[in-house]
Amino acid sequence: AEAFWPTWVSFVVLVGPLFMSLVLIVYSLYLSRHLQVMLESLTRCRYISGWATCLSNLGPFARVLLVGQISGMFLIPRLSVRAGAMDAADVEHFPIHLKRLLKINNAILGLTGVWGLVACAILELR
Repeated sequence: AEAFWPTWVSFVVLVGPLFMSLVLIVYSLYLSRHLQVMLESLTRCRYISGWATCLSNLGPFARVLLVGQISGMFLIPRLSVRAGAMDAADVEHFPIHLKRLLKINNAILGLTGVWGLVACAILELR
């Protein structure tokens, strides 16, 4: 019985980041339902407009990539504005409920990354 728990814990620690990556992809697919509203709200954003024209007809994988781009830009919007990737007016007028959904997307991504780092550290210390 003692050997079961370390095996179970190691399984959860190692498979957790993979599971969270799947959750991130599924949640990004859910967010892609709102992609048209996001793109309409970011009309002055040349960076996203360029990506949207390239990825518009490539299917769900491209939509997940585009949601990831938008989500990453809203992680630190001031930096994106300063770099010229986003327009400050677009950030200000972006729908609040979509900002919240993008924050959840970023939180899932952060949790996945931290969990993956912990799993690597545990493997190294083992």
